[in-house]
Amino acid sequence: MRYLSLKNNKWIYIVIILLAQSAILMAKEPCCKKLLITYVDFDVMSTVDVSCSEFDTAFKGETTSRTITNSQKIKELITLLSKLKIDKKAKSVDARMKIKLYYNHSVEVICLDKFEVLRGEHIYGMDKSLLQFIEKLKILSK
Repeated sequence: MRYLSLKNNKWIYIVIILLAQSAILMAKEPCCKKLLITYVDFDVMSTVDVSCSEFDTAFKGETTSRTITNSQKIKELITLLSKLKIDKKAKSVDARMKIKLYYNHSVEVICLDKFEVLRGEHIYGMDKSLLQFIEKLKILSK
């Protein structure tokens, strides 16, 4: 009887370890499969600031969209976004670009203008290398 008890405990430990490993793998950030970038010229003037939620309505018919599926470019963009520093003085973003990052089970929306980036609930200062990357993709018109 004792032999069966030890044998069963061994299997329980194996199942617990396998469940823990799968939970760790699932907790890692999922891979971003594609980006949808919708934008207007950063120099477009508006009478009021355009929030991220109002972007599509405010610039309806004036936007250009581009889908990016190149994993290297997606990774570079995500790396640049992760290096941004929070701008504690900024109160809002006057959105001129909306980026949708499509993950396995979710979509992250990021809005930006020339000076700030809204990601989640935080506003970050725009980084020169991020602007250069966007220009390199020929997203912004000169």
